[in-house]
Amino acid sequence: FIEAHDRFRFVCANKEYSKRALALTERIFELNSASYTAWWFRRRCLEALGSDLKAELEFVAGWAMDSPKNYQVWAHRRWLAERTSSFEAEAEFCQSMLDDDAKNFNSWAHRQFCVKHFKQWGAEAEFAQRMIKRDLRNNSAWAYLWWVRRNQPETSFGPEERAQERAYAIEQLKMAPHNEAASNYLIAVWRAGGDGEGDAEVEEAAAAMLSSMDDNRFALHLMALLAERQGKREEATALLSKCQASDPIRKLYWQWRVDGHELARPSTSWQ
Repeated sequence: FIEAHDRFRFVCANKEYSKRALALTERIFELNSASYTAWWFRRRCLEALGSDLKAELEFVAGWAMDSPKNYQVWAHRRWLAERTSSFEAEAEFCQSMLDDDAKNFNSWAHRQFCVKHFKQWGAEAEFAQRMIKRDLRNNSAWAYLWWVRRNQPETSFGPEERAQERAYAIEQLKMAPHNEAASNYLIAVWRAGGDGEGDAEVEEAAAAMLSSMDDNRFALHLMALLAERQGKREEATALLSKCQASDPIRKLYWQWRVDGHELARPSTSWQ
């Protein structure tokens, strides 16, 4: 370790962007694959040598499989994607990583970057919904769907779109009434609209959830938010107290809500 890093510091100090310096970075990765400096220096070597960047895609793919949560590996992949890849290739790579771990933040973030970089928004909502279909509780897929709906350039997020997304979330809640991800998505879409928009749909959905289990905290929370929205503070407080009883792990949070603290409205844009 010491000898390898002594040599690495030497080539860095002398700005030696050579084949042997490039090979040395591989040894550094074997010792510490999260070395930011080594990945940065490797990029300088690749540029100076005019290396085959498509071959480098294969190199970094191997490291991503070996170390899927390594930020430096994904930063290197992003650098390559900007220079030599395509959206199709990167989407396929992300899918292979998500097949192994469907909640890998780095995979989702890389796909998000590629969608923006290559301007390929068209099928992303459907992609997110396919991932949700695989696992209704995949919060990463729900968050990605929200990001697409709020940022897709070709479409607005007006009343019609919000109604569509509320209906989608409610359908998922019918299949899994204790799905926190779907519940949070419904709350975000609902509260993104104006006062009164979607209230009847949300009330009906929450009532249906409570009919099968009267202590469903997600349904109780929806009803409490609805009561707050309608200015019924006492009713909201009673419902939040029920949330506290059904969800003792978050006892202090629910007490904070009982004390009068309301949720902030969603941001008008989420980049």
